[in-house]
Amino acid sequence: MVTADSRESLFWVSANGVRFGIANDESTLRALGLDPSHAVQAPWPLLRTFAAGPALSREAALLARDTVPTLGQVAVMTTTAKAGG
Repeated sequence: MVTADSRESLFWVSANGVRFGIANDESTLRALGLDPSHAVQAPWPLLRTFAAGPALSREAALLARDTVPTLGQVAVMTTTAKAGG
């Protein structure tokens, strides 16, 4: 867990290089098993170079999203097309 220089924001940086913003409230920190006093400070110019992931918070976890595209169109593939032309 890292925090920006100002210690106002908390982030989790995963091993594959994604930074997740962490809600700085007691219930979220407790649910994630994190103690902000163990956070390591990092400059924002460094933190922002990591890909941004979704926020980690109780509210975000309880929000249901529909991730299925609803375009209603299907692309037809033909098997007679030759590769490269």
